[in-house]
Amino acid sequence: MLALVLAPISLVPITLSANRRSFAADQPAVLIDVRDSAEFVTGHLSGSCSVPLADLEARLFEFPPPGEWPLTLIGSRWQLNHAQALLRPKGWCADELETAAWLAGGGDVQTGNSSAVPWRPNSFLHAALGSLTLDATSEAGVAVDLGCGSG
Repeated sequence: MLALVLAPISLVPITLSANRRSFAADQPAVLIDVRDSAEFVTGHLSGSCSVPLADLEARLFEFPPPGEWPLTLIGSRWQLNHAQALLRPKGWCADELETAAWLAGGGDVQTGNSSAVPWRPNSFLHAALGSLTLDATSEAGVAVDLGCGSG
């Protein structure tokens, strides 16, 4: 026999961004490093993902939908211009961080090929689940089942 125990939940308000397309505008940006893989390995910002400019168009499916999550592109001025020329007509609006600027700023730099993933969850689900306050006083625990239409 399968028993389902539901715990009381309460929601806190979530805010839609100014572009009315995202619930994650206040979240940290997805850092996309468009430099060559060899440059990425020698030094990159912690939490950035390596998507070399040559692979950018083929890997757009890995990105959150346009407007869902803030994006920041990292690379040389030439690389940033080319990446923006590809992304803007497809609906993405990305901030930019030139390589020289973050190297001079001494941010959290890593070496090696540890690359973060560029995908993010749906911004509404991220905001809604993050706003849940579960009263998990039952010993049976709490289960949240989200039907996302995947079959």
